[in-house]
Amino acid sequence: MIPDKPRIQQQTQRIPGIRCPHCGNFIPTSIQQILFSSCLFCPTCGLKLNIDKRKSDKALKILAKVDEAQRRVEEASHFSKNSISTREVDLFDEENVENFDEEIDNALKDIIFEE
Repeated sequence: MIPDKPRIQQQTQRIPGIRCPHCGNFIPTSIQQILFSSCLFCPTCGLKLNIDKRKSDKALKILAKVDEAQRRVEEASHFSKNSISTREVDLFDEENVENFDEEIDNALKDIIFEE
């Protein structure tokens, strides 16, 4: 019997993004893209959405904190796997990924895009 994939693997594959206000299709993005780019493009209709960094400051600060926390969890999980059981690390990662997804979703709702 093949064991089920751990839940953490399924969640880490989730891609954050927004809906295109023009065509309604999904625009995949990343925290780094939101933080360091000035715009996003819809892969379906090509609409350019400029990121208003000034109006989005609070949400951008939250995304920067989430990005840093994700990096720390990743580093800690590599370090911790040598000193604690894999299951303990998986539980720690799973809890943090759920929190990260929620924070990312909430912050993306507060990013101001202009066509």
